[in-house]
Amino acid sequence: MGKKIIASWIIGCAGIAFLVVMAGGAGKIPAFIDLPGFMIAALLPFATALALFGTGKTGTAFSAPFKQAALKSELETSAAFFKTLMGFIAAYSTLAFTVGFVMIMIYAADGASTGQIGVNLAIAILSFFYASVCAIIVVLPLSAAARIRLSECRAEEAGA
Repeated sequence: MGKKIIASWIIGCAGIAFLVVMAGGAGKIPAFIDLPGFMIAALLPFATALALFGTGKTGTAFSAPFKQAALKSELETSAAFFKTLMGFIAAYSTLAFTVGFVMIMIYAADGASTGQIGVNLAIAILSFFYASVCAIIVVLPLSAAARIRLSECRAEEAGA
């Protein structure tokens, strides 16, 4: 299962890199970097899930998909953790986009330059970009691995 997860990471990273480069070439990569947006859309969801599940269950969530002898309960914890994390990523990225959009409206109402409005629009959209990257590279592969292993455990129990 570990090789499949690594393969999905490589494919995900390659796809994201391809899209970024095609969007404007390698010289435009700094345009995709916004630390506050990344913190809100990627780090805050993880911190919230960590607070909810605790360090032990969070560690189990990340390790269970890789363990050959993972227990059914560990795989259930992993699947629940990543489902919850995906929900937090969606909620926080929507919140970040909403805040960015409100800032756009404030600047537009004040008659700000289109440059200032454009920058705020880019920052708002980047929150969804970061959420997508987190989902593609971390959450979906590990969640799928946990669910696949969990269904294998259930099939073994049913056959036994």
